[in-house]
Amino acid sequence: MDFNKTELRTFRTVTLNPGISIEDVSGKMKLSEPRVYALIQALRQKGIVKTEKKYNMRLYPSGSPLSTQLSRILRSQREGIVEEALSGKRLRILKTLYRGSKRVEEIARKAELSDKRVYHHLLWFESFGLVRNVKGRYVLMKDHPLYGSLELLFSKPASIPAEVEQDAHISWAGDEKYIVHTSKPEEYRRNLPANISAASTASSAVDDYGIHVIPPDTTLYVAGKDSDTIKRAKKSGRMPLEDLIIHLLLDNPYDEETKRYIRWLIIKHENKLDFKLLKKKATKYNLRKNIESLQYDLKPILKRR
Repeated sequence: MDFNKTELRTFRTVTLNPGISIEDVSGKMKLSEPRVYALIQALRQKGIVKTEKKYNMRLYPSGSPLSTQLSRILRSQREGIVEEALSGKRLRILKTLYRGSKRVEEIARKAELSDKRVYHHLLWFESFGLVRNVKGRYVLMKDHPLYGSLELLFSKPASIPAEVEQDAHISWAGDEKYIVHTSKPEEYRRNLPANISAASTASSAVDDYGIHVIPPDTTLYVAGKDSDTIKRAKKSGRMPLEDLIIHLLLDNPYDEETKRYIRWLIIKHENKLDFKLLKKKATKYNLRKNIESLQYDLKPILKRR
């Protein structure tokens, strides 16, 4: 399914302002009301927006899997980036590349586009730094800030009620697990499916290890109840140190404050930290270089080198 940039901008406005009216969307986007009405009709047909007529045409995300995933990715990036990257036929190309590196002809066949059209879009993705040509095969760059958002888009969403989802922001998603920021943690936990559990992590869990901060919201790691991380967190009563460090990086890999937290945790708890396990987990999430870089910076300080 394809979306143009204006449709994505409109959906961003709705997903950030559930219950908004067409008149208010018109004001926020500086578009005429007839134009907004036509956009809403298009988004309704595509199944990502619903209206409540009894409330004077109030607009809401539909709560469908696609609606939920698009909401998450739009909230994870500032306005403009996602709309540009996912507009037109580009979404088809990204979905194809997300499944593995491919040549232009393979992408064109799977995305049902001409080679020339695909090549045109790939040049744009290359200039943006999201795609790289490696010996004739195009591959998504996993260290690009937008890559994590693509995981939010293409992964299977957990079944969370729309009203709870509106107060949440998913910062990272993997295979049937994700990290979410929410202002209503207890309500979020109660509404999780029976086989899914959540544990405080990242900036919401550093206090357990001696870093006293008051984050603006609660950060949760959400995964199956039988997952190793959830079981270890439940057993110890707090997020295991190795997982906490990994989650800090997954949650905000480019933030200097995050790096300062991790450096302090490594120095303070050097004797308790399982460095072998930490590197194993880092490798699993493509964070090995990040961890090795942090360790290298701390080499003159650490006793265990």
